[in-house]
Amino acid sequence: MSSGAPFLLSASEQYDGTNWLEFKTKIRAAAKQRGVLGYLDGTIPCPPSPAEVALAAAAAAALVQGTTKGSPTRPSTPTPSPTTFATAYWGSTTPTYDEWQQRDAWTQGLISLNVKNAIGLGIKLDGTAAETYASIASIKDAVSDLGCITAEAELNAIKYNDGSDMDEHVATLRTAWIKANGQGAGITDTKFRMVVLKSLPPTWLPFIGSLYAEPTSTGVIARISAHSKMILSIVPGAGASLKALSTSTSNSKLRNPHLKCTNCSKPGHELATCFQKGGGKEGQFPEWWRGKKVGSAAQTTASATTTHVAASAIASTNEDSFYAFSTQHATSVTARNADGSLKTFGDSAASDHYFAARADFHDYVEEARMGETATGEKFRILGRGTVRKVSVVNGKRINISFMNVLHAPDFTHNLVSIGRLDRGGYTVQFGGGKVSFLDQKGATIVASSARGM
Repeated sequence: MSSGAPFLLSASEQYDGTNWLEFKTKIRAAAKQRGVLGYLDGTIPCPPSPAEVALAAAAAAALVQGTTKGSPTRPSTPTPSPTTFATAYWGSTTPTYDEWQQRDAWTQGLISLNVKNAIGLGIKLDGTAAETYASIASIKDAVSDLGCITAEAELNAIKYNDGSDMDEHVATLRTAWIKANGQGAGITDTKFRMVVLKSLPPTWLPFIGSLYAEPTSTGVIARISAHSKMILSIVPGAGASLKALSTSTSNSKLRNPHLKCTNCSKPGHELATCFQKGGGKEGQFPEWWRGKKVGSAAQTTASATTTHVAASAIASTNEDSFYAFSTQHATSVTARNADGSLKTFGDSAASDHYFAARADFHDYVEEARMGETATGEKFRILGRGTVRKVSVVNGKRINISFMNVLHAPDFTHNLVSIGRLDRGGYTVQFGGGKVSFLDQKGATIVASSARGM
């Protein structure tokens, strides 16, 4: 960066009165990189001008001669001060007067040129760079009880919607966390970890239970980010579908509030569009409906032929209850390989392995019980046993045995618990649309598409 080149932010990043925290971070980073942070904070004072130095030297010489009148009896050459040696290093704390003026002006421009409306925002421009910076910071960085309460409330109000961008959600949480601590909230990493967990929707509750052992927010964020990406890779289009579902359900109370159905007596629609019994669309329940579906025979028949798909499953600490985290409905064809065999997915939330076909099991022990999805749907668990599979990596056949696998015949795909593999010393790597399973020595034992194997 040349000495005359200004540092310019994009229009969306420039300070507009509402983005102080982001603006402050970028401006201070730019000032530090250029070596002018001392001008921004006011810790590098302006040295006296050459005229002031000469005048002070003349006055000192006259004082030594015992008089303050007239000029000295002989010419006096001012002794150079240590601050008068020029240097090209902008980070010098002893610049010359001319150097200080140039660098302070550049630092002031660093602020004023990156503000959208400096006059309207009341920013001081007729002083030093430190005064310009302080005219914003003194207000925006002011700590108050009200500011602390407001910042904490804003942090706790941030919630994640299924199907939305998890990385953006985490970035929003971290920004609000820094803002709250800037107001004196004192939110530690341990507390922030709980804030992250509380920001997740009810559909994540079974998965959240597996995260309480994570001691840091970094660990929690890494796991929820990986799980979010895995759900999207397992169920194509899940992001858009879940986002639309979330939007539909969250706005349903506000849609057509002036209408009231004469059939079910509920607001928001009329008789012609009512899907309850007696309505114009009787039995035609929308995808987002989670209530009891009582409708026509056609609807009942359609429901009977629908196959349940579990995107992830969790076994609770109660040995009599097993839960599936997220589900969708699809035909059995969607979860099969070209040869007709069921696809197998890895899942970071699953606490057990689940296989659907009885023929896959060896050493089978019958243990009939019921499992339940996060949305209240039931699925059967008929037993447990060992499942043996063969993987081919680079032409080499590898025999793999999954121990203590649960038999869930209602699933249309198999589910492998990444958590159990991790506890056994195995590693899972994602990247480039592929997933690889590595043994304790780092050798790849399974390599497949992230959409199932």
